Amino acid sequence: MFQTMKKYWWLLLLRGLAAVVFGLLTLLNPGLTAVALVLYFGIYAVVNGGINLGLALFGGAHQHHRFMLAVQGVMAVLLGFLVLTWPGISMVSLLLVIISFAFVSGIIEIVGAFQTRDLWLGLAGLVAILFGVYALRFPGDGALALLVVIGVYAIIAGVLLIVLSFQVRRMGAALSPTAA
Repeated sequence: MFQTMKKYWWLLLLRGLAAVVFGLLTLLNPGLTAVALVLYFGIYAVVNGGINLGLALFGGAHQHHRFMLAVQGVMAVLLGFLVLTWPGISMVSLLLVIISFAFVSGIIEIVGAFQTRDLWLGLAGLVAILFGVYALRFPGDGALALLVVIGVYAIIAGVLLIVLSFQVRRMGAALSPTAA
C-alpha cells in the first residue's frame, strides 16, 4: 500500500483538502439547509471515493491493499451518488448515511494503519469511528449541533490526511528520490 501511496501522495492531499473544504463549508454557514448539506456531503463522498478508486486501480501495491482501497472507494462513490440522487433525504437519514460512512471508513483505515504501521492513518480511522459513535449516541442534538460535529469531523480527518500525504511524500523521496 505504501508503494501506491508514495507514487500518488498528492491524491491523499486532495482527499484531505476535500474534507477540510467540506468541513469549513459546513461550519461557516450555520444556517445551512439540509439540501445544501446533502449536496456538500454527496460531492465529498464521490470525490473521496474516486480518489481511492484511482489509487486502487493505478497503484502498484499488493493486491490486498488495492482491494481494500477499491472497497472503500466503491462504497464512498455509491454512497455519494445515493445521497445526490435522493432529493427527499431527511436529516436523520443523512445522519445514518454519514455514520455508516464514518464507521466503515474508520475500520478500513485502522486495518490499513496496522498493516502499514502508519500512525496518522490510524488516527484518521479512530477520529472517523469516534465521530460515528458520538453521532449515533446523540442523534437528537438538533441540526445545528449535527452540522458542527460533521464540520469538525471533516476538518480533523482532512488535516490528518494532509499530514499523512506530506509524510508519505517525504518518506517516498527519502527511500527513492526519483520515485517521489
